[in-house]
Amino acid sequence: MTIRWLILASLALTLNAAMAMADDGWRPAGSAPANAGSSSSTTAFGSAGVSLGRPVGADTPADASVDKALADSNFTRASYQTPAALPSVVRSQSPEVPQPLPSGPATKSTNPTATPVSKSRSGFASGSPIVAEPPSGIFASDQPKSDAPLEAVPAPHPNLVPEPAGSECSSSLVCSPSDARACDCTCGDPCCEPNRLYVSGEYLLWWIKDSHFPPLVTTAPAGSTGALGSPGTVVLFGGNVDNEDRSGGRFTAGYWFDNCHTLALETTVFFLANRNVNFAADSNTFPVLARPFFNLNSGTEFSEVTTSPGLGTGNIGINTYSRLWGAELNLRYNVWEGCCGHWRFDLLGGFRYLSLREGLNIQENIMAAATAPVFAGDTIQVNDDFNTRNQFYGGQLGYRLGWTRNRWSIDWLTKVALGDTHQVVNIQGNQLITTPAGATSFFNGGLLALGSNSGRFSRDQFTVVPETDLILGFRVTNHLKLLIGYSFLYWNNVARPGDQIDRVIDVSRIPNSGLQVPPAAQTRPVLQFKGSEFWAQGMSFGLEFTW
Repeated sequence: MTIRWLILASLALTLNAAMAMADDGWRPAGSAPANAGSSSSTTAFGSAGVSLGRPVGADTPADASVDKALADSNFTRASYQTPAALPSVVRSQSPEVPQPLPSGPATKSTNPTATPVSKSRSGFASGSPIVAEPPSGIFASDQPKSDAPLEAVPAPHPNLVPEPAGSECSSSLVCSPSDARACDCTCGDPCCEPNRLYVSGEYLLWWIKDSHFPPLVTTAPAGSTGALGSPGTVVLFGGNVDNEDRSGGRFTAGYWFDNCHTLALETTVFFLANRNVNFAADSNTFPVLARPFFNLNSGTEFSEVTTSPGLGTGNIGINTYSRLWGAELNLRYNVWEGCCGHWRFDLLGGFRYLSLREGLNIQENIMAAATAPVFAGDTIQVNDDFNTRNQFYGGQLGYRLGWTRNRWSIDWLTKVALGDTHQVVNIQGNQLITTPAGATSFFNGGLLALGSNSGRFSRDQFTVVPETDLILGFRVTNHLKLLIGYSFLYWNNVARPGDQIDRVIDVSRIPNSGLQVPPAAQTRPVLQFKGSEFWAQGMSFGLEFTW
């Protein structure tokens, strides 16, 4: 664009010079015109109009008239003047850099008797002097005169939103209702949204690690005992048992102590609702039902026959349950925040508590046949209960890495807790026998829960509990965000019911076994207090409110 303006200006000057040459011809400054008495361009353009002439140094006047003109303080030195009637020349100028205008004359002459200086056709002083009008700018114009000096006027600038001092934000980023803190780098700009309190509620759809149990119920062909390894024996319940999905909830509340969200106190509580896994088998479906174990007295696989044709009818039922919940209290500190809050890194530190309760109940209901060798016609109920509780107490450290873009956000939360797990195991068994006449007899000890391993046992174990969460958020309003995420929780040492079952039994300790054998040299069953790994994972769906 600048080159085009220079070309147009050159063409205009060339055309003006050609016209001057045709009218008056080129001549040195200060020389008399060819026809001084005739009308000329000076008459046509007025007293202020001049034609182009050859430049003369300002410090070496060409004649005495010029010396007189230069002696006047109101005379402004110039190399050329353009006739006022000619169109003004517009200079191209970058709007980013202010271009000050030159100042006008300092003061007018204080000598009221000064002889005016006249102008010739050439534009230089000649003849009777008259007072010269000072130029109002770079070029002659019709602007009114002013005694005050001209001031530089800055070039116009586009409207810019001022940024906070030290801000890295680009001025093209603006705060929108859906991105309240998009420009909040220093918390000193209008986009600052000092929402200090935040509360979230989430629905959890989680799974926990499968439970493991030894073979607890078997079936076999008629006439067989259902012992493991015997021909036709099939395990109906045992091994890894799917705990299935379960629902729950998680609630978080926090408060920032300053508008810039530097330090906050945060608490979280979560729980998984109880989910039972049930098993039931009866003699109508499986004529032979048995409970296998290892006979310490004989050193072989053995079983207790529950139902069998000619001996009795009935059923076996197994119920398992688990409950998991936890709470934590943390301080949250912002270590680093990128430009305009797109990236954020927070550290977490505090206290964590977890509780896991699980249980296993095995119940036999037997109606002894009238032809049975023992307990003929009696109703027998056998119960074995194995219950565990794990409570974790420890300190934890972690971090939260967040990324925000317009309405969307992604947060990666990782925590590791170290502390003590208090493990408790409760084992008890009993038998209840009811005669046809209605008389009842109660006995301590079932089959797997006998006097040698029954009771309440506890211990403490050093454990590690890491957790990671990945949360995707979508901001609906300045105060409401939708959340969807995935969580994984790991617990390296817990006591679970199936691991506490000792299937090696001294049959002499079983009440009403009907077996006449001497006690074994080794006491079994006993509690061995086995620990195992545990995890819980799943999806979360929720809302977050801030104000």
